[in-house]
Amino acid sequence: MKKDEPMRNINPFGLRLQPELKAKLEEAAARQKRSLNAEISARLEESFLDEMEAGELIPASKALEIAESARTRLRSVIEARAIKAINSAMTAGRTMVDVDFHDLGLDAMTTEELVQVYGDLYTKLDAAGYYLENDGEEILIVYFSQPAHLKSGESTPYRKQQA
Repeated sequence: MKKDEPMRNINPFGLRLQPELKAKLEEAAARQKRSLNAEISARLEESFLDEMEAGELIPASKALEIAESARTRLRSVIEARAIKAINSAMTAGRTMVDVDFHDLGLDAMTTEELVQVYGDLYTKLDAAGYYLENDGEEILIVYFSQPAHLKSGESTPYRKQQA
């Protein structure tokens, strides 16, 4: 659909979804602050990006929209990976864990983008009693108790910007 095309000119399309998939899409739509229809449309549109011709240029406004959506999905990946690493370390008897995000390309992001992709993970982990430290943009160190080298209330650059 073209941005300037009125919705009334677009024919409705019925779609059956499994309840679990619909719930996931509704959650994603809520996170993106858009309708279920807009979320489904955006995801379908993004799925065609890999098929684009090498010489085809996406307008900058659309590229920004796609990048924003990707950062929102990254936020879920980062949180799930951190929680999984913490649980794995705990069951292995460790009291700290390095969560490695090198494969996500976070080092190429601005501080503002990093704050967005880390989301409220720091707040959640702080509330649960963990101590956090960043080793660059791509490694999050999670301590189960306060390490001697971290002073009380010390925070990482990304946490300071979130406060």
